[in-house]
Amino acid sequence: MHVEIDRTPVELCRVRAWVADVLFHARIGAALTADVVLVASELVSNAVEAAAGGTIEVHLRVRDIVGGREIVLSVSNSGTWAERADQFTLPHATGPRGRGLAVCRSLTRHLSLRRIGGRTVATSYFRVLDDA
Repeated sequence: MHVEIDRTPVELCRVRAWVADVLFHARIGAALTADVVLVASELVSNAVEAAAGGTIEVHLRVRDIVGGREIVLSVSNSGTWAERADQFTLPHATGPRGRGLAVCRSLTRHLSLRRIGGRTVATSYFRVLDDA
């Protein structure tokens, strides 16, 4: 499933609601849903700030894997912040910004940032341990 949004902060509310609804219907528990919604919100916020134009695409799927299920969340835009992803370090403790990707990495099984076809794609993976 996917949704396309404009590059406005107002769209964050719509993305949060959409992610929560998809995961509710997939019978994902409340705690994991809250984590996925938080990561989606952070990745979309980054995309809104970094996008060079056009829309932001959010893809979400729950898939069967060996031993259970996995949630895959991808956010893509035409921005360039992924080019700096390999140089990611935690910001200084008193710095005003820069903690979002660290939070995302701590909540996901894996977070990748890549450039694909002129777009920046952030993909996060969550292991589903318990169903609703």
